[in-house]
Amino acid sequence: GIELGRGITNDGFLMLADPGLRLVRQRKEWDCGLACALMVLRGSKIEKTSEFVTFEELEKRCVSQSIWTIDLAFLLRSYGLHVSLSTTFPGVNPSHKSSDFYKEVLDADTSRVLDLFKGASKAGISVESKHVNFS
Repeated sequence: GIELGRGITNDGFLMLADPGLRLVRQRKEWDCGLACALMVLRGSKIEKTSEFVTFEELEKRCVSQSIWTIDLAFLLRSYGLHVSLSTTFPGVNPSHKSSDFYKEVLDADTSRVLDLFKGASKAGISVESKHVNFS
């Protein structure tokens, strides 16, 4: 497991055992992916500016509050990271229609998400379909 450090820093980040890795908490119901992307960017050594990326900057780069994994892949790639995405469903899984979280945005997101998957390779993002067995 991850051993937590000694509390929250004065800028609101929870310090972990590795002083270079700080937990970023989501701020809203929908921005968990942005919090993860921000942790990845701040932990990367791609460029010095990555440690100064803000939640607000990431939010401005998103086209909506409906963030899909492929959106996060493009977001991270836009900062110069090498991105490989493994997914069980490259596109929009129709089973999400029954989810309260997705049902209002699924129809509107489908075309955009499919276009992102189609353009991933050209953008330098590797996408691999994998079956996950939970046995």
